[in-house]
This record gives sequence, structure tokens and C-alpha cells, in this order.
Amino acid sequence: MTTPAPDPPQIKNVIVVGAGIAGLAVANALQLKGLNVTVYERAGQLNRQRGAGTGLSPNGQRCLHALGFSHDMILDISTP
Repeated sequence: MTTPAPDPPQIKNVIVVGAGIAGLAVANALQLKGLNVTVYERAGQLNRQRGAGTGLSPNGQRCLHALGFSHDMILDISTP
């Protein structure tokens, strides 16, 4: 007789390291799935001169829109 595999653990809390465009997009997508997300960033605050809010191609903007970002948020993120 085979023992059934246990159910996988239910993940409720997630940590994302890095508040760059990828980290924030992942955090947003996970929140849309109902997870509690905490984002950790080494910089004390987001600063466009250090790379936060980098320019995005139209494909990148469409991906953010598909993840639930509003038009205004996308404009703010993609304006260097």
C-alpha cells in the first residue's frame, strides 16, 4: 500500500528582496493572488537617479498593465 503524499504547505507570507521594477512587479502579482507581501530594499528611499523608475519599453508597460498597474502608475514608473 502506498502512503499518499502530504498536501503542500499553504504559503501566505512572501518576502521580495529588491524594490526594482522586477521586485515591485512580482510583489504586485503576488498580492493580486492574495498573498501578504513584504518588500525589502537596501536603499533608504526610492531614488530615480539611482535606477528606481527606469524607462520601460511598450512591452514592459503592457506587462505592468496586465499585472494590474493603473495607467497613471505606469507613467510614473516609466518616466525617467
